[in-house]
Amino acid sequence: LIDNGVAFGMAPTDFLTRSAATQRGRLLVAASLVVAERGYSKASVRDIVTAAGVSRTTFYDNFDGKEDCLIAAYQATVTTSLSRMAEAATAAATDGWRAGLLAGVRLIFSDIRERPMIARATYIELVSAGARVLACRREGNDRFAEHVAALATAVRQGDPRMPEVSLGRV
Repeated sequence: LIDNGVAFGMAPTDFLTRSAATQRGRLLVAASLVVAERGYSKASVRDIVTAAGVSRTTFYDNFDGKEDCLIAAYQATVTTSLSRMAEAATAAATDGWRAGLLAGVRLIFSDIRERPMIARATYIELVSAGARVLACRREGNDRFAEHVAALATAVRQGDPRMPEVSLGRV
């Protein structure tokens, strides 16, 4: 959610001090960080709003509850990661499909390494959040697989040696 020191296009200090323009984004980041630190079952809406610097009213203006907020945070993380992976792979694919594939994979692992708390919330704590959240995660995995297949097709345009990609359910 926070990309290269930039949070939704703003410097972190602007992101954290801006009011209504960033409240939802701050809640998404705070939910991920609080869930990563405390675990899903121990994280509370009060913890999330405190970390985000917003009121409970603002939280409930944006989300139905903790589960809804975590789903939105997960979806934002997936969208950001897929976009960044596509950019890296497409740029590197000018040097061949293997370079594009390597760049995309490296970016995903770099995101995990550089944002360990977001990764923990996304890949570990999400599992304990219940059936609705797990269904959302399966949808995210399917989106990832579809994105990889579409990216492979795009890379193949520049390098026809790119093999066909066959992805089952991830």
